[in-house]
Amino acid sequence: LELCEISEQSFQRLKQHLAKNPIKRLSIAGTRFSRDELLAILQIVSQNNSLKEVNLENARIDDETALAVANLLRNPALQSINLRNCGINDDHALIIAKSISKNRSCNLKALEVGDNDLTIENGQTELVSAAVRVNFLRRLCKEIYQTYQYEELKISGCDSLYDVKFTAMPEDKLLAL
Repeated sequence: LELCEISEQSFQRLKQHLAKNPIKRLSIAGTRFSRDELLAILQIVSQNNSLKEVNLENARIDDETALAVANLLRNPALQSINLRNCGINDDHALIIAKSISKNRSCNLKALEVGDNDLTIENGQTELVSAAVRVNFLRRLCKEIYQTYQYEELKISGCDSLYDVKFTAMPEDKLLAL
């Protein structure tokens, strides 16, 4: 759907298609969707359990769409999201970072946030910190389970927001952040 403009009737068909069919990749980079259309798409695809990659480059993100992106990040299948040049500010980044940090089923491997209105002190730091902690803790739990076969691991005391309890299982069923 990159760089396309569609009629209201076509948009309604698109929403129906997205709601009924599993998709692995969605790119709406550069499209001219209204805020309400973008919200509708984000709400629909957040329920798609086969969605692995989303490209929202150049979509306009505001407070409400930042919440919708945060909700999308709760999708355990999602591995990559491109939010480049979306007008994301530090407040939006904090909303997104909290979603990444609190999501125990987060499998995000790539998060692109370049060309936004983020300061290093706030928005960028929070997003990077959240993504690093999630992936680091997941790898740590997996390594400890493989090495010591512990059934449970509790990590606490670093930061109350990130106190976590993992249940270690065989690799294909590993539950971690």
